[in-house]
Amino acid sequence: SNIAFNDVASGITNLSGTVTITRSTLRNAFYHGIDIYNENGTISDLILGGSSAGNAINSTTSTVSSKGSGIKVRANGSASSASVVTKATITHNSVMNYPSDSGIKILGGNATLAAHLSTLGIPGSGTDIIFITNNDVRGPNSATPMGSNAIETAMTGTGRAKFSITNNGTATTPLQHFKGIGITSSGGNRAQVVTIVTNNFIDGGDNIF
Repeated sequence: SNIAFNDVASGITNLSGTVTITRSTLRNAFYHGIDIYNENGTISDLILGGSSAGNAINSTTSTVSSKGSGIKVRANGSASSASVVTKATITHNSVMNYPSDSGIKILGGNATLAAHLSTLGIPGSGTDIIFITNNDVRGPNSATPMGSNAIETAMTGTGRAKFSITNNGTATTPLQHFKGIGITSSGGNRAQVVTIVTNNFIDGGDNIF
């Protein structure tokens, strides 16, 4: 990946505190543009992009040389711990191509039936929210589309989440050229999930897969 904090081990903390990745041009990684993985610890504020200058994240258009997502964040857990992302702002990023997977992918969940809640924002809070806003996410064209969804969020297992997915795409440059779904948000098992989806522009006109 271009930028990765993704060592995998039971209960691992790869990052904590305030995390900011912005003003970066990330090109042609074999897997992800940005990849963050935790099973423990608290990211109090995750900032990917910014109102003045986000990140330009592009892959090749070949499934042979591109296997990942533009932005991938996973807040997982174990029997003894769980990852917390208290709040996040993922904004003004340009995510292009990614023929094998999704453009922006924010996932969480603790598969064990433990008391440890994986967290991506807090239902009921007016501030502790995963904001995904003002992003430009597209495959290059209908012949070589993005491999899955443009924007994907999920919390499963023992966990909680609050997502706000707003103002992505525009009337002239919508979310488009993808094999999957423009915006998908889900929860499962014991998870409590609140998702707000509003004012996005999506063109699924050439999604024939």
